[in-house]
Amino acid sequence: MLEDMRLPNYLERLGDEIYLYGVSDFLRTLFLEIKVKRHIFTFKKELDSKAEYIYDYLKGKHGISLWYLKKTLHVWARATGRSPEQLFDSVSDRVQAYGLRRVRARVKLPRTMTPDLAYLVGVIVGDGWIIPNGNLVGIVSGDEKHLRNTLAPLFRKLFDFNVCIRRDPRKNHTYFLETHSRVIVSFLTSVFGLEKGKKVKIIPTIFQNYPRNILMEFITGFFDTDGTIDRRARMIKFTQKSRKILAQIKEELANFHIRSSLYHEKRWDGWELRISNRDKKKFFTVVRPRLQKKKVLANTIICGPVV
Repeated sequence: MLEDMRLPNYLERLGDEIYLYGVSDFLRTLFLEIKVKRHIFTFKKELDSKAEYIYDYLKGKHGISLWYLKKTLHVWARATGRSPEQLFDSVSDRVQAYGLRRVRARVKLPRTMTPDLAYLVGVIVGDGWIIPNGNLVGIVSGDEKHLRNTLAPLFRKLFDFNVCIRRDPRKNHTYFLETHSRVIVSFLTSVFGLEKGKKVKIIPTIFQNYPRNILMEFITGFFDTDGTIDRRARMIKFTQKSRKILAQIKEELANFHIRSSLYHEKRWDGWELRISNRDKKKFFTVVRPRLQKKKVLANTIICGPVV
């Protein structure tokens, strides 16, 4: 079951500038095979002046850049006549941490899909962004406690990385959670297809590979940011500029026999997906908010009469 939840191997798609830590033994095996096959000259030619770095890497003095590893694998493949593709799964399981050159901070990247990861991606798709230069993931919220008590711990749990939370000086009740990590950005763009400087308009296709409960965690994160429950719980809705992602959510909810309707709002040229009054309780049995205010209202709807 755990094997079914593994993420696709994203190592090849990460930025070449990213450094890997904990793979010196793996690199030593590759290099010894290159020596045995008498391809040292080819290795030096491929890596040029950086070939001499190999001895520091073999001793584990430094992390190994992904560019360096790919070049070494290329030479190894020529020396042995075998495909390097099969080795990427092996090396990714050995990586203890990821980083950048001359940056002390280290990041751990998930190898399996989890409800927490799906939820966090849903939040980022809803109210998050990646700046164009690719060094920062941000989430905006009017609920500081949710950022501090729910989302910040998720970043620590999933990536072993701390975030920064600050108040928007222009507004009284708006806060920003910021993660300054090119490694995490590379992970999110490689695995989930999030784009730098652009709003995501569809559900990431990767969720098609996992059970529906994982997709519902993504939708829960999306609802915690772009969903609304009015005080009397007379209307439950998603609000978005993109019709396409709401149409996808509508279809996924229908798989759980939850009825909903799409409406175009001319006032602000956006879209609303409204949950049927008859299916409010059913909706909150599959979409379980983690945002405290919505969580309380959802529990009230589940436990109380439908109004």
